[in-house]
Amino acid sequence: MGKRYGKLIPAIRAALGQSDGSIIAKLAARGELLKLDVEGQTIELAPEALLIETTAAEGFACAEDAGYLVGLDTALTDELVREGLIREILRTVRMPVSKRGSTCPIALFLTSMGTSRSWLLCQRIENIL
Repeated sequence: MGKRYGKLIPAIRAALGQSDGSIIAKLAARGELLKLDVEGQTIELAPEALLIETTAAEGFACAEDAGYLVGLDTALTDELVREGLIREILRTVRMPVSKRGSTCPIALFLTSMGTSRSWLLCQRIENIL
């Protein structure tokens, strides 16, 4: 692109920056040319001349393929944190003693966390087991 447009590259970048990214992405996905007015000239850019990157909004993880975009909320609620802790405890308890390096019973571990949290975890673990 540099050889073809030379000194117009900064103006093309500026025009792209002021354009609606979603429209540019749709045109590229359909294989259509993007037409830009740059310094009194109409510039046509083919989809393969464009590098289109999507970024996720803060607090989301996103993936795009074949024109579909999927977003996942990555915020951790108290319930998700508890669930993760329970899974980690269960994984550790079910792990052979030779791998976890301790014969410490789970009740002792939960007691060290504090009474209110350990009581909730014990209830959840009993439901899972």
